[in-house]
Amino acid sequence: MNNSNNRDFDADNLLDRLNYWVQQGGDPDHSPAGVKSTGESRSKIMDIKNIFEKAGIELKWVNDHYELAAP
Repeated sequence: MNNSNNRDFDADNLLDRLNYWVQQGGDPDHSPAGVKSTGESRSKIMDIKNIFEKAGIELKWVNDHYELAAP
């Protein structure tokens, strides 16, 4: 597997983790109704968003989850 495929796999994996924590109520901007956030879920969201930001990968909010923004 080349480096490009590794990055894509890692980005997809991180995106899945990000969306998991969103569903746990961790994103203050997009919290599901009736779900109360824990400090852990907010911390995980911020950590994962920082990884994407440092990698120069933009995210976009679509309906009820994040997706990678088109380059």
